[in-house]
Amino acid sequence: MELLSIGEAAKKLGVHPNRLRAWEKQGLIKPVRLPSGQRRYPVEEINRILGTGGMKTESEAVVLYARVSTKKQADAGNLERQMERLRAYAREKGYRIVAEYLDVASGLNQNRRGLERVLKSAERGEFKKLIIEYPDRLARFGYGYLERHLRYCGAEIEITSQKESEDAYTELLQDLLSIVTSFSARLYGARGGKKVRQGFRELIRKWCGMKKRKKELINPKSGMKYTVCGEFFPEVYPAFRAERWSRGEETPLDTEMRLFGACMRWAFNRLQEGHTREELKKQGQKTFGLNSRFADDAILKAKEIIISQKELLNLEIKEAEAKLTRAKKKLGRVEKDLERAIRVNDPVRIEKAKLTMRGRRARVKKLSDKLEKLKNYRDSNAMPKIVFGGRTLWKQVCKGRATREEWQNARRNRLYARGDKTKGGNPNIKLSWRNGEFYLAVTISHLSEQKEVDSAGRPLMTRAPKVSGKLWLLEKHKVKVLELLLSGAPYSVELIKGSDSRYRVHVTFTAELPLTQTNLNRGYLGVDTNPDGVALANAGFNGQPEPWLDGFVVPYPKALHKYAGEFQVTIHPNGFLYIKIPELAYGRGYRRAYLIGALVKVVTDTAKALGKPIALENLEFGKDRLDTNKKFNRMAANFPYRKVTEAIMRRAFKEDIGVKPVWPAHTSTIGWWKYMRQYGITVHHAAALVIARRASGFKECITGELKQKIQAIREELNQKVNSLPGEGKGMSRKVKRLFKRLEEKISVHNGLTRFKQESFYSVWHDLKELVLLSR
Repeated sequence: MELLSIGEAAKKLGVHPNRLRAWEKQGLIKPVRLPSGQRRYPVEEINRILGTGGMKTESEAVVLYARVSTKKQADAGNLERQMERLRAYAREKGYRIVAEYLDVASGLNQNRRGLERVLKSAERGEFKKLIIEYPDRLARFGYGYLERHLRYCGAEIEITSQKESEDAYTELLQDLLSIVTSFSARLYGARGGKKVRQGFRELIRKWCGMKKRKKELINPKSGMKYTVCGEFFPEVYPAFRAERWSRGEETPLDTEMRLFGACMRWAFNRLQEGHTREELKKQGQKTFGLNSRFADDAILKAKEIIISQKELLNLEIKEAEAKLTRAKKKLGRVEKDLERAIRVNDPVRIEKAKLTMRGRRARVKKLSDKLEKLKNYRDSNAMPKIVFGGRTLWKQVCKGRATREEWQNARRNRLYARGDKTKGGNPNIKLSWRNGEFYLAVTISHLSEQKEVDSAGRPLMTRAPKVSGKLWLLEKHKVKVLELLLSGAPYSVELIKGSDSRYRVHVTFTAELPLTQTNLNRGYLGVDTNPDGVALANAGFNGQPEPWLDGFVVPYPKALHKYAGEFQVTIHPNGFLYIKIPELAYGRGYRRAYLIGALVKVVTDTAKALGKPIALENLEFGKDRLDTNKKFNRMAANFPYRKVTEAIMRRAFKEDIGVKPVWPAHTSTIGWWKYMRQYGITVHHAAALVIARRASGFKECITGELKQKIQAIREELNQKVNSLPGEGKGMSRKVKRLFKRLEEKISVHNGLTRFKQESFYSVWHDLKELVLLSR
C-alpha cells in the first residue's frame, strides 16, 4: 500500500494541509498513523476523494468581519451599525453565519486580534466566504495578499458595497488620502482628531490650488532630532555650466559645494570682525553666486562654529582648573613625604621623593601655562585658531604626506540646507518618494541668472536647475522617514563628498516626541552600564524585583559568532540579568560601535516586551576627571558609557519607549549594603535595582538590618586579642572618626528629604569608605 505525506496529499488534492487535518476531525478522511505519530495518507483514499469530485462542504457557511480605526468611532456606534448591515446582507443571501469578528485598530496594524482569528479559521476550513463591507476594512494595504491566502485556504472574499469605477485622477487622490489617513492616525491619533482635520484641510487647499496661510513661527530646536544616513546617486545634471563659477572638469554639484565651503569660511572671518548676518547675506550672494537660502545657511554654519568654540573654551578652562587643583594637592603631598624622608635621613626615600616632585612640578607648570593661555583667549574675546579641513590633514600636507588635492577636497566637500516647514520641508535640497524609492533634488543656485528688475529694484532671477537622482537608505529607516516626510515635518540635509567621490547624505528631521508605548505604573527596567556590558533589573511598581515572564529568552545576535563567549548572557529568574561583551573594553572604534548597537537592541527589546520604560544613570566621564592615575584613565577613556546611553536614547525614541535618567550618586554603594546579599546577586545587579527604584521615586532608608551589619563590622574591628596574625588592628583613629560621623548621620538620615539622602556627602559616602577600609 503506497502512502503519501500530508504535504504530498494536500498538493494532489489542491488544498491546504490544515484542510486535511480538519477533514480528519470531521471523519471525512482516514490517515494512517506511523509509530512516530506522523500522518500518512493511502493513495486509494486520495483517489476515492478525487473520484467523487472532491469533498463536499457547506457553501453557505460565512464569517462576518467589521473594523473601525479608533475607539471614538466604536463608542459612536459605527462598529455595531457596520456589523448589522453585514448581518442583513447575509440573511438576504441565505448564508449561514459561522462567526463574527470585530476590530478597533488601524488598517496598517498587522497584529489585529480579529483578523488573526479570521485567518486561523480559514486555515481550519471552517467557512467558505468572508463578508466585509469595503476592501479597506480588511486591510489598508496588502489586500491582494490576504485575498490570495484565503483563496488558497478554500475561502473567498465577498464585498457588500462595491465602489463605482474611478478615473485615474480620482484614484490617485483616493490613494493619497489613504496614505495620509493611515500615517496621520498613527502619528496624531492619540491626541484627538484636531491635527488630522487640520492636515486634511491643508492637503485639500494645496490640491485645489488655494492660497497658503501665513507663515508659522518655527523653532528648529524644538522636538526630537532624527538623523538618517544614506547615499546619493546623481543621475540628471544641468546641460550647461557657468563660466564665471566653474573650474576645470568639476560637475555643477561640485561647484556648488566648493562655493558653499568658501562662503562659510568667508563668513566665519567676517563674523569675527563684527559684521551682522544681514550684511553678510547680501554680500555673500554677490560674491559667491549662491541664492539667499544657501548663503544664509553658510553664515549660520559659521556662526554655530564660533558659538561651539566659545562654549568649548569655557569647558576646557574648567577642566584645566580641576586638573591644576588636583596636581597642586599631589605636589603638596610629595613635599611632605620629602620632609619626612629628610627628617629620618632615608637616602632611598629622599631620592624617590625628589624624582616624583620634579615630575609633579613639571605637570603643575604645564597646566598653569595652558590655563593662562586659555584665559587670555577668553578675556580678549578670541578663540584658538580653527583649521577648516582638519588640523591633522594640514600637518600631513606640510610634511608631504598628503597631497594638495586631498587638502582642497576636504575644504569643499559639504553642502548644507536647513529645513523649513512652510516651504515643503526643505526648499534647496528636496526629498521625495516616487515608485517605491526615495529621490533627492539639489538646487544648483549659481546657475541661476538675473533676467530683469522688479518695481522695487530687486533682481528677478531665472529658476535654478537641479541635480537629481536616487537616494539609498537602509530598509529599517524607510518607513520612519516616509512617515515623517508625509507628516510635513521640516528636515535638514547635509551632502558630504568622500575621498572615494561618493556622496553621503545626512537627513535630519525635527519631529515631536511620540507618545510612549511603555507604562510608568508597571515600574522600570533599571540599566547599570559597565565597561564590559550592562546589568538589568526588572523592578515593579512597588520597587521590588519581579521575575521574568514565562518563556523569556534574550535573543542572541546572529552576527556575533566569531568565538565562544563573544556575547554572554547570565539570567537570574528573580528579575536580574547581565549581558557581557568583553570586546567593549578594548575593541576598535567600528567594532565597538557595532557591539554597542547589538547590545542596545537587546536592552530596548527587553523593555518593549515588559512594557516598562528604561531607567539610566546620568554619569559623566569628562576630561577633567582624567589625571595621572593610569588605571582610571584607561578605564574612563575606554568606557563607552556615553555612546551606550545615546544609543539607548535613539533606539528608545524610534521604538516609542520611555527613558528616564537619574542621579547616579551612590547607586553601587546602596546596592552593596542593602540588596546584594538579600537577593544573592552581584553589585552591578543591585545598582541596577537602585537605579530603577530611584526612577520610581523611592527613598533609600537605613533599615534595622543595615544597622546590625554596621555594628557587626564595628565589633569585628574592636577585637583586641586574636590568634591569627594581623587581626585586632583594624580600629585606627581614621576608622573611629568614620564611625562617629556615621552615628550622627544615621540618626537623622530617614527624616531627610530625598535630595539630601542622595547628596554626595550623605551617609552613603561614609558607608562606601567603611567598605573600602574594612576590606
